[in-house]
Amino acid sequence: MKSSSYHLVFLATVLLGATVLLCGCTEVTEVTSGEPVHVTAICEALVIDQNGNPVPDVPIYFQMVKYTGTAMKEGSEFSTRRYTDSYGKASFTAGYNLHKQQIGLPVSDYILISVSLAGIVDAATSITYDEAASQAGGTGATVITRSVTLTQP
Repeated sequence: MKSSSYHLVFLATVLLGATVLLCGCTEVTEVTSGEPVHVTAICEALVIDQNGNPVPDVPIYFQMVKYTGTAMKEGSEFSTRRYTDSYGKASFTAGYNLHKQQIGLPVSDYILISVSLAGIVDAATSITYDEAASQAGGTGATVITRSVTLTQP
């Protein structure tokens, strides 16, 4: 009987710990040096015609790639094609861990986001480690959304 009581106490402790972890109920004061900041990067695109009206059912090509300095990180490229909805909008989401590294000089990761119609890059934007760390507010994770407007020729 004692053994099963210990098992129940152990199980309750594990479940409570998992609940605290999943709910984010622990206090995090700051990301320490060398730890990554997880970024959920969202790119929202709006396609309009020459008169400013939204254009539905248009294929948009999204690409996100992580860089350290000027070097692309191998295996970090995400590409997809999405079609605009009835409001001329489409979006794409990807997750990255960004680091600030000391390679002689401080070098930070960043995410390059490009959006195109018909395979020609029409818009590009980026998310830097410093921006992500600032928005994370010490928690080590953030969601950053970039919005672009493309004009259909």
